[in-house]
Amino acid sequence: MEMDIDGACKPKEKEGEEEKGKGKGKGKGKPIVAILVGAPGSGKSTFCENVMRASSRPWVRICQDTINNGKAGTKPHCLKSAAASLKEGKSVFIDRCNLEKEQRVDFVKLGGPQVEVHAVVLDLPAKLCVSRIVKRTGHEGNLEGGKAAAVVNRMLKNKELPKLSEGFSRITFCLNETDVEAALNNYNALSPLGTLPHGCFGQKNPNAKTQLGILKFLKRPHETHSQDSVPSQLTKEKCPCSSKTKETVSSLSGAASQKIKVSEDPVAGSISQRDYDVPTLAFPSISTADFQFNLEKASDIIVEKVEEFMDKLGNARLVLVDLTHGSKILSLVRAKAAQKNIDSKRFFTFVGDITQLYSKGGLHCNVIANAANWRLKPGGGGVNAAIFNAGGPALKAATIDRAQSLLPRNTLVVPLPLTSPLHRKEGVTHVIHVLGPNMNPHRPNYLNNDYIKGCKVLQDAYSSLFEGFLSIAKTHVKFSNRSSQSIQLELSVPGDKTEGILRKCFSQSDQEIEKYGNYEPEGGKKCNESKNEVVFVGSKEQDTVSSLYGAAGEKIKASEDPVVGSTTQHGYDVPTLAFPSISTADFQFNLENASKIIVEKVEEFMDKLGNARLVLVDLTHGSEILSLVRAKAAQKNIDSKRFFTFVGDITRLYSDGGLHCNVIANAANWRLKPGGGVVNAAIFNAGGPALEAASKDQAISLLPGNTMVVPLPSTSPLYSKEGVTHVIHVLGPNMNPERPNCLDNDYIKGCKILQDAYSSLFEGFLSIAKTQVKFPKTSSRNILPRPSVPEDKMNGTMNRSWAPWVKSLYNIAMQPEKYKDEVLEASDDVVVLNDKYPKAKRHLLVLARFEGLDCLVDARKEHLQLLLTMHEVGLKWADKFLHEDASLVFRLGYHLVPSMRQLHLHVISQDFDSKCLKNKKHWNSFNTAFFRDSLDVIEEVSNHGKATLQDDNRLLSMELRCHRCKSAHPNIPKLKSHISNCQAPFSAALQKNGRLVLVQSNSGCDP
Repeated sequence: MEMDIDGACKPKEKEGEEEKGKGKGKGKGKPIVAILVGAPGSGKSTFCENVMRASSRPWVRICQDTINNGKAGTKPHCLKSAAASLKEGKSVFIDRCNLEKEQRVDFVKLGGPQVEVHAVVLDLPAKLCVSRIVKRTGHEGNLEGGKAAAVVNRMLKNKELPKLSEGFSRITFCLNETDVEAALNNYNALSPLGTLPHGCFGQKNPNAKTQLGILKFLKRPHETHSQDSVPSQLTKEKCPCSSKTKETVSSLSGAASQKIKVSEDPVAGSISQRDYDVPTLAFPSISTADFQFNLEKASDIIVEKVEEFMDKLGNARLVLVDLTHGSKILSLVRAKAAQKNIDSKRFFTFVGDITQLYSKGGLHCNVIANAANWRLKPGGGGVNAAIFNAGGPALKAATIDRAQSLLPRNTLVVPLPLTSPLHRKEGVTHVIHVLGPNMNPHRPNYLNNDYIKGCKVLQDAYSSLFEGFLSIAKTHVKFSNRSSQSIQLELSVPGDKTEGILRKCFSQSDQEIEKYGNYEPEGGKKCNESKNEVVFVGSKEQDTVSSLYGAAGEKIKASEDPVVGSTTQHGYDVPTLAFPSISTADFQFNLENASKIIVEKVEEFMDKLGNARLVLVDLTHGSEILSLVRAKAAQKNIDSKRFFTFVGDITRLYSDGGLHCNVIANAANWRLKPGGGVVNAAIFNAGGPALEAASKDQAISLLPGNTMVVPLPSTSPLYSKEGVTHVIHVLGPNMNPERPNCLDNDYIKGCKILQDAYSSLFEGFLSIAKTQVKFPKTSSRNILPRPSVPEDKMNGTMNRSWAPWVKSLYNIAMQPEKYKDEVLEASDDVVVLNDKYPKAKRHLLVLARFEGLDCLVDARKEHLQLLLTMHEVGLKWADKFLHEDASLVFRLGYHLVPSMRQLHLHVISQDFDSKCLKNKKHWNSFNTAFFRDSLDVIEEVSNHGKATLQDDNRLLSMELRCHRCKSAHPNIPKLKSHISNCQAPFSAALQKNGRLVLVQSNSGCDP
């Protein structure tokens, strides 16, 4: 069948036509998939036609209304035509409404290393769109005349604005006809070799869903109070230190020439009602005050580093703060950021006191940076003195606990205790001390105006600062609870579905909430509110590296802390070895050779690990060995859930970093004595006399390439406080002539010894892992033992042996990319798919993407936000199905004891019209107390820390009763016949508190 494609423009290169910002390629430019997003009448087709007429780049318009020989076609037709055009080197416009993410996803997949994917969002006023449609005649899609308003209204209600995370390299938002004209100019001027800057441009309110204008236009005032309709105000209270004067500067989000009014507070629209949910770092300009660093050079470095970290930020934000109104450094940074089109919603400047950003400026920042002195003491520079003063004795004590001094270019991440006024009043959870270069001859470490060295030090300082912040952002989505009544958290849950039940889940006092201190993905939803908050010693470095578990070319955000999802809520149940890089510190072994051997040996042992994990640990922020290993592991697609890197003190991985490791390796000396290398000294010190005595009991010396496994006595602090059951001493090759057994740079022999050392280390760990599943039950309150659950009752315990077929959901949850044909939706937290054997017309599963969360018995208070996310995703899909069939009614819930491993939420319609519903067990699993309503589970976990569980055997063997009228029936065929005609209302218990999901128009009637 012939496909109708609007004619492509012939390429006709015009010399000098490209703007500087659009760049010039030396070879063939990349084709572009430009996905038009907009309601009918927004001007999508006109936009395409104008570009195709004026541009020298070859464009093809893919229009579903005409794709089938001038007639309407299907989405697969469009995809096929687009793919064919891209193969020919042409760029394509996808001219469809594309208002929902689901409608865009297949077109986004057309992109790749050689194809860019853009979105052009024509988010014009609804009134304008409707008026255009009304005036249409002879429209391709037959949408014209009086039916326009209803169609536009319906489509805009379900609008989901595109995000870069969907896979777009560039998104342009056009909110009026002036914006459209600017976008046309950009694409018209784009030559075959040209490019457009990547990023998000022109969006004023990223949370907006439904335009207020269309609702007024359609005279539906009862719907005009959507919380997302209008941007919220920052605050009525103004910062006392700021003036009322506003200066005009270049917008950070638009072209440098575009002028907007900016005050000391963030660029208009940057802060919304829920911006306290966004991880935010406020930082001063490092070294430009007391250290007298050149402002021009400092501003260059700030903008350069901000730009470098933009792709890693996710929804997190960076805010450059200065106390001085009319600050020169702020002006310079704003101007340079504008030239680079840096997204002003994720980086902006602010004038105010960095210690009172919320109380005086309305800006919520969970992390603030301190321009510290080398002694990490109060006093000195203005920012340092102010932050220590505001943080109180708690900040000073927490800082001293971690370090006594700081070298230039380094940072120290300090979690703020709840007792700190900065935590309670401002919502600051962490302070990051950072030390930059000094050009002041009256201060220590003076560089004597050596700006080559100074610039390098300042670049490293900002890198270390931003990496430290990103490591915190991975575990924080909402700010911690604070006693100050002026700072309130609001749980984002659809009120019409939950009727407020869930809002009390974050109302507990700080003392009532206990956390395991594990890690959450970037899109994770957890707030660490407890006294034992996750601590990142020296912080954790973040780089964009190849995924350790995906294709080597696929980029994700990774860090020394586990890659998203690697460390789970029940990570303490997973046998884990933490090990340092052997021989690369005191023994001076070449890092490149060492990293190759580490990755080679890890890869070799992957098949033997089972569910056990290996963690490479380094104390140094910005560690080169960690970076090298990550890159090499990515190239080999090593599973990041079983091998990852971590920055922290190997003797305090749980108490300071929330990482449970039952075995740690020690880079020992040949005498097996304390002292010597940093790791060896630290481990013997932390293990106490019990470790030294236990080591002596086993041996008095160790040869290179060998290991010695030492079970830790329960009297050792490493056992009682950290949950470490074994230390494995390992001795590698030595290339340091000042240490024993120097190999004189004989790397042939050295590499063989190091290979043997790692083999012996991993073999020793595996011998322990085979005999251990859980960590020891300790007296320390910092390590919470897993609840004891009868194995014959609950399928979810970690000790259970799972048959391969039972693991199928687990496999999909952990690696959804391998099951593209089955997965409907995947995020960092959940995977959605159809039940393979549906028990009703519509039957979905929402899977949790967390290791160790096998079933409902595993759910604890720290999983509350995950349960909320699963519920919200389930509601979204139920709503989607209700739009397709308003007669359906849905329940969302969990089986008490599932037949499949991996916690999953059922979203099931109540018609139970399915050939797969065959027996009493099938029926009773959804229509007795065996099926736990999602809202009930959430409420129980919120109030009691776990779900209420009953005996399951009796429930599944109960007699068959209609779920509406409760009449009894002898068998499934007769029950099915009855329920197909039963019109009785559902029970009162089901009808309350949103347990049933149905179209709102029917909500007032008996379902």
